[in-house]
Amino acid sequence: PSGEMFADGVRLAGLDLLAKNRIKEGLPLCVSLMEIERWGKKNRITGCLESLARYGGAARPMLPQLRQMEKDLRAHREAKSLQSQIESLGKIITNIESGAGAVELRSLN
Repeated sequence: PSGEMFADGVRLAGLDLLAKNRIKEGLPLCVSLMEIERWGKKNRITGCLESLARYGGAARPMLPQLRQMEKDLRAHREAKSLQSQIESLGKIITNIESGAGAVELRSLN
């Protein structure tokens, strides 16, 4: 588990770099890295949400997965301690739906 914990830091730093540079391939990573059933989820989810917020309305294609993630988090056995992350995700979903802060995306391809 400790190896995974340190790997999370590297993954989140990479995800942040992708988001800062508006790289399209970072969007699905924002969702997949949340891994709500793995140890250390609170910090990992927070980092993923911070990166996701940088995409603004450009993250519209991710809305179905984000809505499902919100439902999963609300039903999670640790939902009470994840309330801050659930609220942040709800705000991000609202911003994406409104198209607020949409950025032009670039691709690695």
